[in-house]
Amino acid sequence: MQLKLATLCGVACLLSIGLNNCASTSNVGSNLKFPADLEQPYLTLEQVVDGNASPEAGFWKRLSGKLFGPRNQYFLDHPSDITLDSQGRMLIVDSGRGGLHRFIKDAAVWRFDQYFSLPQIKYPTAIAAGEQLLFISDLQDKKIFILSEDLVVQGEIANPEFKRPGDLCYDEHSQRLFISDPPTGKVYIYSSAGEQMGILGLDETGPGQLQNPISVAVDAGSGEIFVLDGLARKIKTYGSDLAFLSSFGKYDQVPGSFAFPKDVAQSQDGVLFVSDAAFGNIQMFDPSGALLYFFGDNGTDPGQFLMPRNMYFDANQYLYVADPYNNRVQIFQYHVQP
Repeated sequence: MQLKLATLCGVACLLSIGLNNCASTSNVGSNLKFPADLEQPYLTLEQVVDGNASPEAGFWKRLSGKLFGPRNQYFLDHPSDITLDSQGRMLIVDSGRGGLHRFIKDAAVWRFDQYFSLPQIKYPTAIAAGEQLLFISDLQDKKIFILSEDLVVQGEIANPEFKRPGDLCYDEHSQRLFISDPPTGKVYIYSSAGEQMGILGLDETGPGQLQNPISVAVDAGSGEIFVLDGLARKIKTYGSDLAFLSSFGKYDQVPGSFAFPKDVAQSQDGVLFVSDAAFGNIQMFDPSGALLYFFGDNGTDPGQFLMPRNMYFDANQYLYVADPYNNRVQIFQYHVQP
């Protein structure tokens, strides 16, 4: 289902500041909640940032082309990751276009601000923010770029051991950047200055072994590290000292198992969220591995996903989900249960 261009992003926006500040978004509000039959749901769908052109947007696209030229047209092409910088601006990695979209929140609604082409980065795929810096992984050059928040390159993390560095997680408490590299079976840990601080996955035979680490989340309170091991279909937990603690998960086609898991994120109350591209949903677990709830299924309607990918929680417990094959990001409000 393609979403209509928001009314507030109409003539006034075009005449005053141009289409660069007009995003194809829908402010959903509390119309969709999960579960739908609970007075206090786990989540409500608040906004869909949708880069697809719709029939209703055709007139505005033609008008904007006459007024501002085609370069100002805004669209998403396989968004793969999301974060918020220290100024509260939303940044969306656009893998298809090889750039970055920046949004600013206005009256509880995200409005498009600017697109950055990032010529130094050939294939951006993941992003993390910390210490007023941005970290973006480049799959093609096998390195991590360190940028200022105005998108100026400050340095890079390059390691000859890297094979396909992808997902990034920055832990503000330990000031460590976790870099998942699935082909090496390792998670590399660096400081924000680019100094290596450790490696997860050095145990090649014991329970702490990693076959295909694709994502990391860090508990803000305990410092525990949760690694999503894609081939093993497990979440593996390590202490802040990198010692292996426990694991859960298995391959199956039923809720509570993993088929094609893509990312793990953690809410402030400790719930682990795991996106699964095969199921087209997101599952919620307590840290021991007990399934609490799952939401979404394969589709194009709001609240549905096509191979959901990376997720991000902000400080206000909004969950941002990259829905790349629908060319959109869906934003949910997570509600802690009483």
